[in-house]
Parts: sequence; structure tokens; C-alpha cells
Amino acid sequence: MKKKRGAWLLLCLVLCAALGGCAQREPAGTVQVTVYGKDGALMLEQVTVTLYDRFSVFDALIKACGAAEIEIYARGSGIYAVVTEIGGLREADGAVWSFTVNGGEASANPGRVRPQDGDEIVFSYGIFE
Repeated sequence: MKKKRGAWLLLCLVLCAALGGCAQREPAGTVQVTVYGKDGALMLEQVTVTLYDRFSVFDALIKACGAAEIEIYARGSGIYAVVTEIGGLREADGAVWSFTVNGGEASANPGRVRPQDGDEIVFSYGIFE
């Protein structure tokens, strides 16, 4: 019985190492995340978030808001994630959540955009044209 357990443990360790599941991810830098709500009210002052490989703007928002215990809701997941609510402020009457990276408007949803080390990400709530 002990030999079987040992063999299973060894197999699990080999698979884990082969798939990279046991390896710790190395930080790829940091980004700054700020959130402005209705009428430009500051909801989350600039928070530094550690960036990892394949991190998205949405992942950075989740980490920043999680650290401040601010709830986030989204439609879709992964590269299709679209923010629908932050801190109780949800899409309504044409108002939506939008974001910029280094002051430039995003060309895709936050689940698809990959920030770089040093980027400044700002989420804002309002009606945008």
C-alpha cells in the first residue's frame, strides 16, 4: 500500500513539474491602478499591483480592488471580461466602465489588454462617446 501511495505521489510531482503548476511565477514588474466613480469621485486611490506574465488589465483591477475590499462584477471571463460593476456602481442609463492605459483609450476590453511594467491604468465611470 505504501509503495502505491509513493508511486502516486511521485507521479503527481512529475506531472506538476512538467505542467509548470508547482513553479512560482516571477514578477514582470508593476502597474498603477486608479478607479474614479460617478462624477469623477475617487473610489480607489492609485494602488501598485505586481504584474505577472499574461496578466491583463482586468487581472490588475481585480488585484487592486481586492486589496481594498472593493467588489467587482464582470460579464464574460478571461480575454472576454467586461467590467459591469465596481464598488456597487453598475452600468445603467448609458453609463459604463471605461479604462485608459497611460492616458490612451483602450482599443479592446480589459480582459484582452496586456499591461507593461510601469503602466498607469485608470478606470472611470460615465457616459462616453
